[in-house]
Amino acid sequence: MTENMKDWVQYGTAVGMVATGCVLSVMSFVTLHAVHHTVLAFVGEAISFAGAVFGISLYARSKLRHPENASPERKDKRTRETENRDEKD
Repeated sequence: MTENMKDWVQYGTAVGMVATGCVLSVMSFVTLHAVHHTVLAFVGEAISFAGAVFGISLYARSKLRHPENASPERKDKRTRETENRDEKD
């Protein structure tokens, strides 16, 4: 599976969860004239899931594509490895 396909599956799932939560909320309100607490729990979990999908993928991409954003410990290790390699040459 290509990276592009994985992105589409992740984003599609996140958007689908939020859309399902919205539809369930409307259906619950139309039929019961109130939104049941289990529907609200589902909507909250759907929004949390969508936020996690979008947030984690954006965070990971920013760290992988821009190594200067990496943690200071990793920078130090990378610098030491480069210096050691230069000393050996």
